[in-house]
Amino acid sequence: MSLALDRARLGPKEVGHVNAHGLSTVADDQIEARAIHACLPNVPVTAPKSCFGNLGAAGGAVEMAASVLSFAHGVVPPTLNYRRPDPKCPVRVVHGEPMPSPLGTALLVNWTGIGQAAAVVLGGPD
Repeated sequence: MSLALDRARLGPKEVGHVNAHGLSTVADDQIEARAIHACLPNVPVTAPKSCFGNLGAAGGAVEMAASVLSFAHGVVPPTLNYRRPDPKCPVRVVHGEPMPSPLGTALLVNWTGIGQAAAVVLGGPD
């Protein structure tokens, strides 16, 4: 995540939201949340998998489309079924209602169970 932000020449205040892998398992979410917090401590986080499940290899493309749509509508979509914050997940999860976001930039995160990981910075039209 840090490398993607460095290569995009962006700081935390320039990122509108994080599109998290959000697998919805306790251990995986805690690890991901700590990593996000280390790079982007106050940036809103959404997990589109909560809307459509884990689409496997198609997940990254569909989640990218969700972020592009968020730029078009000026909001960060909420994470569905989020009820209680986990104190071991120190991130700002968007839940309940979409959150207004004037920044058309997102960090997208995805990974596999065999150790592959990707973080991509996506920017909307200027």
